[in-house]
Amino acid sequence: MSSPSNAFQVGDTVVYPTQGAGKIIAKVEKAVAGQTNEYFEIELMKGSMRVHVPVGSPERVGLRRITDAKRIPELLKNLALPDLELPAGWTPRHRKEQLLLAEGNIFTIAQLVGTLQRRDIEKTLSATERKLMDDARHMVATEIAMSLDIPLQDADDKITKAVE
Repeated sequence: MSSPSNAFQVGDTVVYPTQGAGKIIAKVEKAVAGQTNEYFEIELMKGSMRVHVPVGSPERVGLRRITDAKRIPELLKNLALPDLELPAGWTPRHRKEQLLLAEGNIFTIAQLVGTLQRRDIEKTLSATERKLMDDARHMVATEIAMSLDIPLQDADDKITKAVE
């Protein structure tokens, strides 16, 4: 019987929630709190950052496979869906936006990007909310770029066209 962690291999393109898409480049052993465990080393598109995820429980951090290229048109359509219902107050709204990012559902994140971009046009976002929007947009762009095997700028251009 195969466990979910066995489904991932070195060379797989994956998504690490809140950070975006990357590639599993190695399996490494690391000692943490005096115990040696095996980890996937993932190189993220975001600034060539690397993260380590336990081989035995990648689902605990929400690691998942990249969206299939056939689903990218659907993902782009989510950018133009009606705005997500978010609380009116800044603090609860920001908490909800952060929760949506942390959950890692790329289709909901795309809808959040569209919602925030339209809100930014109507009324300029705060610096904190703008950073969250930029981070969410980057997550969507990296997923599109890696799924379609295109440059990040081309993926970002697709987002711009879809939101307009």
